This record gives sequence, structure tokens and C-alpha cells, in this order.
Amino acid sequence: MRCGAGSAVSAVYFALAVLGGVVLAFVMSIAVGSVLSVQAVTNWITINLGLSAPLFMILTALGWSYVGRLKNTLTAAQTPPARIAHLEQRIDLIVALLFGVGVLYTAVGLRAALVQAIDTSSDHSASDMLAVLVNGGILSAMTSTIVGGVLGYSLRMLKLFRVGHALDAYYSEQDLQVIERREDILKEILSELRQGNVKHNG
Repeated sequence: MRCGAGSAVSAVYFALAVLGGVVLAFVMSIAVGSVLSVQAVTNWITINLGLSAPLFMILTALGWSYVGRLKNTLTAAQTPPARIAHLEQRIDLIVALLFGVGVLYTAVGLRAALVQAIDTSSDHSASDMLAVLVNGGILSAMTSTIVGGVLGYSLRMLKLFRVGHALDAYYSEQDLQVIERREDILKEILSELRQGNVKHNG
């Protein structure tokens, strides 16, 4: 049993290492390219993310905030079950929205690229048309997909490592309380049945 748990933990750490390597390579490729100043960063974000950038920033900030609130709620003396469920649902919703924004702006970028290509004169060469497609929105579409996926999975792992153990312990305690309440009800029913049998026999 411990061997299986250890293998699962090792797999999680391996996945984290792979994801960290991908993110690091992504950032380094940007840094080595042209991001050498604030203006270059702004230009890169505008070209590669467009209007999805502020949405990603807002959702990521909200996700981190809700994970922190959930952690504080779980460590509180008295924890309302509805509060925990509500915060957990918000975190899951934000994860879904991060993926959703990536997919949505993928479609938006592809549509913009196609519209740009259609409006371009047919006299252009194939390389010129490719440049029009890339600059017209394909670059933004692909980058939005990558960023949405990275942020969504990162928030999931943040939730797992910050509050995963506490959530498991909380839900286990809730299940145990439900079982104990059911046992108490069954004991009361058995006690009433026995008392009824005694009176009937008497």
C-alpha cells in the first residue's frame, strides 16, 4: 500500500518537474528572443495574447485568492460545510474558465487570421499569405491555448498541494460523522423495537 502511494507521489512530482521544465523553456525562449524591456514585454503580450491577457491575469489572481481562503477556512476552529463547498466550486470554476478563455481566444484568433487572409489581395505570394495568417491571429490563437492550459493545470496543482490533504481529511471526517449518525439512528430504532417487544410480551 505504501509502495503504491509512493509511486503515485513520485508520478506527481515527475509531472510537476516536466511542467516546470516546459514553462521554464517557454519563458526562456521568450527572454532569449526579444523581451529585453517593458515595451518589448507589452508588445509580446499584445501580439501573442491580445485581449485574453487581462482575463488570464484576473482569473489567476482570483484562483490564488480562493485557494488561500479555502486553506484558512479549513484550518479554522469551526468550518461551515457550505463555505468549503462554495470555495471549492469557485476554484474549479476558475480552472474551467482558464481553459475556456484559452479555447475561446483560439477561435477568435483563427477567425481574425482567416478574415485578414480573405481581405488580402490574391496577388501575394504563399510566404506573404503565411505571414498575413500568422500576424493576423494564428500566433495569438496558439499562444492563448498554451497559456490557458498552463495556468489551468497550475491552479489545479496549487489546489492539490496547498489544500488537498486538508480537504481529504475534512471529507473523511464528514463521512465518519454521517456514519456515526446513522449508527445512532439504528441503535435508537433497535432500542425502541426491543422496548416494544418487552411491553408486548409483558
